[in-house]
Amino acid sequence: MPASLQRPVLAALLLAAGLCACRPAGAEDGAYETVGPGDAVRTVPVAGEIRSRNLVRLSSALKGGAVLSYLAEDGASVAAGDVVARFDPAGLEQDAARLEGEAARAAAALASLENAELPLEREALAREIKEAERKASEEADFAEALAGLAARGLAGEGEVARAREAAAAAAEETEKVKEKARLTEMHIHAARLARARAESAAAAKQLASTLEQLSNCVVRAPVAGKVSLLPLAMGAEWRPPRAGDTVFASQPFLCLPEAGSGYVLEGFLPEEAVGLVVPGQRAEVAVAGAGGKAYAAAVERVGGMARGDGNAKRFAVRLALETAEGEVLPEGLGGRGEITVDEAHGVLVVPRACLFREGGAHVWKADGNGGETRVAVVPGVLGNDRVEVGPPLAAGDRVRRGGKDGRR
Repeated sequence: MPASLQRPVLAALLLAAGLCACRPAGAEDGAYETVGPGDAVRTVPVAGEIRSRNLVRLSSALKGGAVLSYLAEDGASVAAGDVVARFDPAGLEQDAARLEGEAARAAAALASLENAELPLEREALAREIKEAERKASEEADFAEALAGLAARGLAGEGEVARAREAAAAAAEETEKVKEKARLTEMHIHAARLARARAESAAAAKQLASTLEQLSNCVVRAPVAGKVSLLPLAMGAEWRPPRAGDTVFASQPFLCLPEAGSGYVLEGFLPEEAVGLVVPGQRAEVAVAGAGGKAYAAAVERVGGMARGDGNAKRFAVRLALETAEGEVLPEGLGGRGEITVDEAHGVLVVPRACLFREGGAHVWKADGNGGETRVAVVPGVLGNDRVEVGPPLAAGDRVRRGGKDGRR
């Protein structure tokens, strides 16, 4: 470098070095924040799935396996009462036809027994009793007549004795016939009637059960909503069912998030946050698959039992979303929420990075002379980004951000 240029450059470098030496470290504008009014908001994150408040799961009400002959398309909107599935009814229709015949025969047999057989048998027993009573009366009258003749010497004592024995035998026979009629009515008729009634009732019950099963071949939507087909194990596959597949009893194969019932975020809180969250707190939920659309929400329920998750514990939480009337969200979408657990608005705040904890809560305030002063503070709301502060700090004060805790 020419000698004529060395002296001015050296002077400039010395001047720059002197300026840097005079400015305290950290005094650059980017290292300080200004105390001023703002908001301090603390939130707790929660992640989970979006669920319909009223999710109706439909399963087969048929015994054993049933073959689907029709199934509504996944995502189809249906009204309450619409057919969403049908099962092949062929076997049940055959059973119903057979049982209808059996029920008719059992009912006819009962009617015949009640209206013909038993009345005729009762009538025959009544005639038998009447005949026995007639014979007993005649034998008794004859014995009395002989006794009168014997008193006048017109009949022997032996004849009278034999007549009285015959009268006694006829009376005993009458009691036997009456007892036979009583026992027949009480036991034989009652048993036959009970058996016929039981057989008729059983046949009618079997028919009613089969007809109910037959009606269960048609599955209707109990509520208005959007069809969601549930994955099932189909041989070596795990997929939603389709026509021709066999579905077993009590195996849910379709669900309907009820339109208009509202949506909730079912998620979990970390153990350290559960004590901060209570029902009624405001929240905001961003829904995946909906363009990240955010919904206002509120805490509805916090679980009371911890669940293990590796080495950590977490608690279930439910957030109720505020959705537009008639808005439908696909079941099971992912969602991320922020629950507001503490907040202060229009207060003096500083960034959290300006608050130091070692030796008590404090900040390093620029003193206006190129130095810093340690100022103790009593933090208010500890927001996610900003902290509420008060005197001795005032609006316009500048406090250092980050760095080592102490004068640099």
